[in-house]
Amino acid sequence: MTAVSFWRNAALACGLIALAGSAAPAVGADWQPTRPVRFVVVFPPGGSADILVRKLAEPLSKDLGQPVVVDNRPGAGGMIGLDAVAKAPPDGHMFGLAAAGPPVINPALGVPQPFDPEKDLTPIMQTGEQPNVLIAHPSVPGRITEFVAWLRANPGEPFGTPGAGSTNHITGIAFALALGTTMTHAAYRGTGPAKADLIAGHIKLVIDNIAGDVLSLSAAGKVRPIVVSTAQRSAQLPEVPTMVEATGKSEMALPSWQGIFAPAHLPQPILRRLHRALLDALRSPSVAGWMTEQGATVVGSTPEEFTVFLAEQRVRWGTFVRAGNIKID
Repeated sequence: MTAVSFWRNAALACGLIALAGSAAPAVGADWQPTRPVRFVVVFPPGGSADILVRKLAEPLSKDLGQPVVVDNRPGAGGMIGLDAVAKAPPDGHMFGLAAAGPPVINPALGVPQPFDPEKDLTPIMQTGEQPNVLIAHPSVPGRITEFVAWLRANPGEPFGTPGAGSTNHITGIAFALALGTTMTHAAYRGTGPAKADLIAGHIKLVIDNIAGDVLSLSAAGKVRPIVVSTAQRSAQLPEVPTMVEATGKSEMALPSWQGIFAPAHLPQPILRRLHRALLDALRSPSVAGWMTEQGATVVGSTPEEFTVFLAEQRVRWGTFVRAGNIKID
């Protein structure tokens, strides 16, 4: 058995045990919400995650027969919003969309959280994934072989990200290590200031999500995309290689992703009903089409698949955190 198979099988066993072991009161198979549903977003209004939830809310409300209230609860890297979900009654009237930080990255970094993401949440679905993009100042060589040579000739080159402990941060450290060199993390308060410094030439590298303004900045010649973090090339940047291609290592497929969580011990009929409604909303043309335009891939996994995915992600990101000796002060 390969290491990958071992971890996959172990993750599947843990995921199925977790789903099967949830204690919950009996609920009928025809469950419907009896009051407005709260859909928590752990990010501020106006970002891509917020827009996604608002687009999901309309078809979801029609399907469930109740208003779906979008509840923005940003702060502490997503912990505040997901903590509210974890502490809500497991009755199907509150769930939330989050990224990798609280459920995967924070445990790997040893960041204290007011909830246990493995015990206090029910994974419903991974909604989608999209690449982070390593972008460079136009003065940096753009062809991947030339870029790798340049990076190796400049060990410790700073790279900007929206913050310490982000997937952008860990991806940059892991990418450099996979190439046999190092990069120095430069944490900014968001990618906006980081890209401003990049364009001004104060810093030469930034890792940003493709859902931002990477495409428009690239088209204007202000930045140069070097690699994307997904396993496959992005349809929006088909000429840009992946980190897997650049390093020759399959474990360097490190997309940014989002998923939907409910409180632990959610009864199975409620879980199945919410999953079906969310999946139909996700696959609707207005939502799926918008996600594709943003450079995202629609996933729509089952609760079991998402549980296994989370377990695999904890192993993968934890490995990179330890290899890079990444710590958060």
